[in-house]
Amino acid sequence: MANLTEGTLRDLVEAGAVRNVSVAAQGEGWVVLAEVGTRWKPVHNTRGRVKEWKSLDSLAGFLRDKLGVVRWSVEASQYAPAQRSAI
Repeated sequence: MANLTEGTLRDLVEAGAVRNVSVAAQGEGWVVLAEVGTRWKPVHNTRGRVKEWKSLDSLAGFLRDKLGVVRWSVEASQYAPAQRSAI
């Protein structure tokens, strides 16, 4: 399978081919991984790069509102938010 785009993921979800969805921290952002068959595939943008969301709120909206996915797991061990100083 080529890169998993948003459109392809939508089609796979509608067809019932996605077994699980996971959200994983990557630096300051979040990526979506879908289990299709026996493989986990990240969602890519149209330029072929792994798509990254800056907030869990926007990512949750994408999964729920655009794909109809209401259950997913979250892996936050690689989360590294930007450090901001009050000074």
